[in-house]
Amino acid sequence: MGFVYSFNSNETPELVQVGGKGMSLILMTRHGLPVPPGFVLSMDFFKPWFDHIKNTPEWQRVINSAPDELKMHSAALKRLCAGLKLDEERRKAFVEALDTLEDGRKGLLFAVRSSSPEEDLEGASFAGGYETTLGVNRETIEDALRRSFASCLDERVFVYKKEHGFPVDNPRIAVIVQVQVPSETAGVAFSLNPINNCYDEAVINANFGLGESVVSGAASPDTFIVDKVSGKILEKKAGRKETSVWLAPDGGTYEKPSSFRQDMCLKDGDVLSLVNMLMDVEKYYKKFVDIEWAFAGGKPYLLQARPITAYIPLHEEMQTAPGRQKLLYLDTTLAKQGIHEPLSVMGADYLSMFEAKTGKAMTGKNLSGIVDGTGGFFQGRMYLNISNNIKLYGNLTSPWTTWTGQQPSHPLTSGHWLPGIRSSLKSLPM
Repeated sequence: MGFVYSFNSNETPELVQVGGKGMSLILMTRHGLPVPPGFVLSMDFFKPWFDHIKNTPEWQRVINSAPDELKMHSAALKRLCAGLKLDEERRKAFVEALDTLEDGRKGLLFAVRSSSPEEDLEGASFAGGYETTLGVNRETIEDALRRSFASCLDERVFVYKKEHGFPVDNPRIAVIVQVQVPSETAGVAFSLNPINNCYDEAVINANFGLGESVVSGAASPDTFIVDKVSGKILEKKAGRKETSVWLAPDGGTYEKPSSFRQDMCLKDGDVLSLVNMLMDVEKYYKKFVDIEWAFAGGKPYLLQARPITAYIPLHEEMQTAPGRQKLLYLDTTLAKQGIHEPLSVMGADYLSMFEAKTGKAMTGKNLSGIVDGTGGFFQGRMYLNISNNIKLYGNLTSPWTTWTGQQPSHPLTSGHWLPGIRSSLKSLPM
């Protein structure tokens, strides 16, 4: 039974023991990325606390509570956690891990973060539901452990689990203890653009001080958009940076108004350095990721990495090659164009033939095709290629003149193409 897993250990723990966040930091450390040193207290480390909690009346009230009572009962359950104590075996393992991490450096501060087995996984995001305590010293670290443990009993966690099909009667938590980086600048970064869903763009949000002001939304951060293919910074937008969070020398954090709101908090070289680190993480995971990062002493650090769960996945057939001009599609099923449900295979084939014949009747060409034509069908859905349709309409006079022998003022409303369409309809198999 393992209680403590160091980030730099050669041992690979089970995900259920260290959670998604803890596993990610272990793997990123092993991959050679600049992760501040630390360790994970496993789920087994907290087993006595869970056993105790589950034998209390407060636990039974939470499990059996009505939705309007859940907040009250979960708060009472969390209050019980303030009195939890470590047994001798676990305290010994914890103190030894802290001593190893300090390595003789007295006064070292720590960041204490939750790492649930269900948290930060692809397809699930408990962001904001669990507890992080920054600037923790040796005197306050057990209180920070109890707060992180208690956060898995929060009302928001129970509600999220119920809504997403996770069992609510088996809470699980691991806790990360990591050397605190006294950052001058920090924030988050995304390996795709979450605003426009562009796979070729990375987005960085940054503020002075610790990243808490960015993660919590307390400040409007600076934003940088970078083309991952060319390495060009496409956009720099200064945020208001209303406040910033800083590390107190003796422990804890404090807030202060930003003194340099008009200044961008990252230089261009720092931005590109972060993008390189971000792409390294993306390459490792083979999926889009977001990270939390920090700059201290001119050096970038990776604090967290996780899969992006909220974006629009594109079918491989509809993805443009990196660096190429993007295509704009319209899903007509979502647009309610008389097709409200995915099409059957036969229905898609039938409409695809109609589209091909109609396009040929109008222009003399087969315009069917999702990428090269005006649209098509994929996995039961009908997509219009808006980009190619705009090109077609802009150049419609030439093929129209060739086909009809005259210049139309409004080619799409002209009746000259109707006989061709009728002929195409008659030729469809019935």
